[in-house]
Amino acid sequence: MRFWDLHCDTITECRKQGYSLRENPLHLDLHRGRFDAWVQTYAIWLPDTLRGEAAWRYFSENYAFFCDEMTQNGVDVCHDASQLEQAVRSDSPAAVLAVEGGAVLG
Repeated sequence: MRFWDLHCDTITECRKQGYSLRENPLHLDLHRGRFDAWVQTYAIWLPDTLRGEAAWRYFSENYAFFCDEMTQNGVDVCHDASQLEQAVRSDSPAAVLAVEGGAVLG
């Protein structure tokens, strides 16, 4: 069976609270969430109070943490449909990045 959770803020909370994505006491970690062909959409959540350079800096710091956690844990980050299809075919855990709070896009 394939699973795809379309939204979680765990990556931002892990960085904020100093936890690893592998194991933590939050809603989701990789140890508890192992399914065949599991895809997780990780949202970098930006507080509504951030704008401009502050929003970009906050996003960039969380994005670097996200990339490090994916690399350390062997999770494929999918940037397009073909990468996603390959991850699902190989029964590997995969990640898609989202942004919650569009101030960083400004």
